Amino acid sequence: MPLGLQSTHLMILLVTGLMCLIPVFIVGVGVYILVSRSGKSQEQAAVPTSLDILKMRYAKGEITQDQFLKMKSDLS
Repeated sequence: MPLGLQSTHLMILLVTGLMCLIPVFIVGVGVYILVSRSGKSQEQAAVPTSLDILKMRYAKGEITQDQFLKMKSDLS
């Protein structure tokens, strides 16, 4: 072997190198999970509920207050 390295030294270097990559892998998986969860919550927040739609219709003047209150009680 060149530079006086024996097979046991190479094995130790390989194992040590892999051990150094384990924390990097764990942190990477953690970041991936956090990013994927935050994306889902934003998508869910973007979908308006039926009450939100009803409020928007009332705010635009598409329905009267009586209609709004009736529809709101129907949703509850």
